[in-house]
Amino acid sequence: TIRERISVLWSLKRDPYNTFRKQRVWNKKHGVPAIYFMLWSNFGPRDRNVSPYSTEAAKKLREISDWATVGIHPSYQSGTDANQVGEEIKSLQEVLRRPIAVSRQHYLKMKMPITLRQLVDLGITDEHSMGYAELAGFRASLCTPFTFYDLELEAELPLRIHPFAFMDTTFMDYANLVP
Repeated sequence: TIRERISVLWSLKRDPYNTFRKQRVWNKKHGVPAIYFMLWSNFGPRDRNVSPYSTEAAKKLREISDWATVGIHPSYQSGTDANQVGEEIKSLQEVLRRPIAVSRQHYLKMKMPITLRQLVDLGITDEHSMGYAELAGFRASLCTPFTFYDLELEAELPLRIHPFAFMDTTFMDYANLVP
């Protein structure tokens, strides 16, 4: 694997992990819309991502945003810092040259309803974190998107919640299953 990685780094071989072209063809062929959630922050103990200062990453993201939706994947530490998630969104918007309207929380970390209120204030219209990490099933008991209702404010907020049934880590890391 070291030889393969060196060959990729020296552009002698195509990166086997760069599957965006295959994904684009598959999505177009089958009419499946794609959303890519980008962790666009500085590195941290739980934030291992592409550098937000990478010119190559910015170029690739702009290319992806031409055929798919790109949203924010707020950093782990931003869960308690609205200013930080705001900076991450602003930085990603500058790279993409378009607004960000979708979000999925890193590690599904959120404080209800605070995190959702903050996302609304930052211009997010669609949130994709409503699910369980450890189990398969619908956390909100719904499989269809719904508008968030803030019980404390007794108001419907302009935020559509998109439930999910499971993640890859549900089966790999928590259930210790193999393909």
